[in-house]
Amino acid sequence: MKVVVDTNCLIASIPKNNSEHWLYIAFRQERFIWCLSNEILMEYEEVISRFYSTTTANLVLSILLTAENRPFNRAIL
Repeated sequence: MKVVVDTNCLIASIPKNNSEHWLYIAFRQERFIWCLSNEILMEYEEVISRFYSTTTANLVLSILLTAENRPFNRAIL
């Protein structure tokens, strides 16, 4: 299954103690394909940096960009 994850869902899935953390676990278990584009990544980075920190945003983006189960549509900026 291919999925575009809403930024708010991503924000909620980051803490291990949140009930929405299952989203991250399912991704790591390759239960779905996380679809990304430049625009999506930029929004994730901006919102995660604001909500948590730049360090957290960089870590999340690194995980997403190095995972096997994520196609990346290279959009022209």
